[in-house]
Amino acid sequence: MTHEPDADRQPPRAAPSAFDATAVVRSQQNALWRYLRLLGCRPDEAEDVLQDAFVRVLARYPRHAARELQPLLRTTARNRFLELRRRRQPELVAWSDAVDAWLAACPSALDDDWSEQLAACLAELSPRARSGLTLRHVEDRPIDDVARQLGLARTGALTLLQRSRDALRACLARRGVAAPPSATSREHPANRIPS
Repeated sequence: MTHEPDADRQPPRAAPSAFDATAVVRSQQNALWRYLRLLGCRPDEAEDVLQDAFVRVLARYPRHAARELQPLLRTTARNRFLELRRRRQPELVAWSDAVDAWLAACPSALDDDWSEQLAACLAELSPRARSGLTLRHVEDRPIDDVARQLGLARTGALTLLQRSRDALRACLARRGVAAPPSATSREHPANRIPS
């Protein structure tokens, strides 16, 4: 008895397209790195925690879309960071809870588009204003160091920084981008930590 192929037999299915983990990493790494830095990770720690979070999440959920993985990545990274800092956990848990609440109120604050808009607004500032903001908010220098570096009195540096931040907020508003709350507002993470 010979076996003849069925006429109505379906052709073999093409292999499913390969999951592109690289695209997921590329689309999520900047926001996740900024989140980790906001939590208090040093840059080298943030890189390690970021890599660990991607490995853990992509191994467990290999075929999910990047936006679906964002909360999983953020939670995994947060937990890994807290594991690294067990001795100071109560303060870090309170801080990370405050950061998460703040991000819920301003969800685009870590997006690349928001960062690009901020960079464009920074470019509109004077070189002295950009230097002052960089010294104070990027390099985390004390106000007296900022004043000395810019050749200003302490009150002059404070005034320059306040005006520069106001100019950034106004620029972002003109561009239709919601600025994160200022450090003095109740919505800022530092002001939501329970005492």
